Parts: sequence; C-alpha cells; structure tokens
Amino acid sequence: MLRRDAAFFGAQTTRQPGEGAGRKPSTLVLFDIDGTLVEGGIFSAMFTKAAEAVLGRVPQGRESHIVGGMGVLEEATLMAEEAGTPKERVNEVARAIVDRAVEYFAERLESSPAKGCNGAAELLAALGGNGDVVLGIVTHNIEQVAWLKLESSGLSAFFKRDGVFLCADSSQDKTENIRAAMCMAADRFNVPFMPNNVVYFGDQVSDVAAARAAGIRAVGVGTGRSKLDELGSAGANAVFNDLSDTGAVVAAIGIASRQREKVKNA
Repeated sequence: MLRRDAAFFGAQTTRQPGEGAGRKPSTLVLFDIDGTLVEGGIFSAMFTKAAEAVLGRVPQGRESHIVGGMGVLEEATLMAEEAGTPKERVNEVARAIVDRAVEYFAERLESSPAKGCNGAAELLAALGGNGDVVLGIVTHNIEQVAWLKLESSGLSAFFKRDGVFLCADSSQDKTENIRAAMCMAADRFNVPFMPNNVVYFGDQVSDVAAARAAGIRAVGVGTGRSKLDELGSAGANAVFNDLSDTGAVVAAIGIASRQREKVKNA
C-alpha cells in the first residue's frame, strides 16, 4: 500500500552516492519526473477532476491537461482566477484544488501504479553506484505528488527527501530551483559543483531552456511532451528516445572522462 502520511514524506533516508564515505563527488545529475523518469498522464486527469469538484466547472481551455512547463500550484491559481474566485480567496481555493487532486491521485495509484519510463531504473542504479555522482530532483510537481509518483513507480529509493530535491513548493521557477539544487548539493557535500559538471534531464523544451538558463548542460528525453528535434533546437547537449541505453546516457553525462581527468591530476 502506498504511504501518504507526513512520516513517509519526511523519512526518505537512502544514502546518497559518496555521502558518509569520505568521498567528494564532482557530478550533480538532476532529473525532471514526469515524462522523464515516470510516465505522465494520470495526475493531469485527477487535477482536472479536482478542479471541477472545487470550482464546479473547469475554465474553458484547461479541461484536458496541465499546461506544459507550468507547476500545479500556478495552474490551480489560474483556474481559480478564471473561474471568478474573489481575489482574497484565490490562494485558498487553489490550495483546495491541489489538495483534492493529491487525494484523488493517491487513491488512483492504489489500483493503477505509476510506471517508470523505459530505462529509468537501470540508469538510476548505474549512477547511484558511482561515488562521483549525486542524484537530485527538480520538478514542477509539489512535494507530495513527486514522492507518490516515485514511490509508486519503484524509483523513490534512489533519492532522499532531505537530499537534493526541489519542487514547486520551493519555487515555480525551474531555473531558480536548478540553481538552488546546485547550492544545496554544494552545502551538503562541502564541494562546489561547477556548471559544466551539472546535468539536467527533462522531456520538455521548457526543461532544456531552464537548464541552459542556469548555465548547466541539458539532456533531452523523448518520452514526454516534446519531440527530439524540438529538444535539440532548444539547446539540449544530447537527446535520446528514452533512457534504455544506459551506457550511452552515462557517456553523455561525461562521468568517465571526468574521472580520468581526476586520476590524471591526482
């Protein structure tokens, strides 16, 4: 059974690569969730259902999905405003939409678990076993939804709740959250992560744009909203149909070459 309680959301304690072993990692690999690590779609339907329950109707044009690149809190706020909610109650109503959506989503996952994207578990296992790498999440999901998706898809063990994990609860600006993730990792491991040693995996043009705006490298994955050529045109340093070719994806991150350089300079 999926856990939704506060204890679960605060109790993820899987050790990060390099932590507590006297090692200083140099590579930070950040991931989006929807369409990158976990197949998307279910939460959007639950979000629409929640908006209808709270507002009585869904504003025209927002019936089928959350707008790409937009966080759920932002979308809920726009829905509340477009439904004519008094200004002083917009935040309250938006929060009610999100809370109801989380409730519906958790119930749905009990019978229809989320699925990891092709190759995601294998890639995370390979990276998680590399002491040079720190794994992190930067997502437009709110924290509860992010953990529900990762737990249901079997990917939660690769990340820590108190690790490098930035959600829409922190900021709805993904570039800002990427930069915050870099600072968080540097503070946690007492080592600076240079921009050329930070990679962000995403499935949307907006993910690539956020990474490039933050000054880091971007890897585009064709398992979500955007096409490979769109991801490439947006500035992705590498693009893949999915994450199934673990060796090729790891090579694109450049870990091996940096490890050789570290040995050379030792």
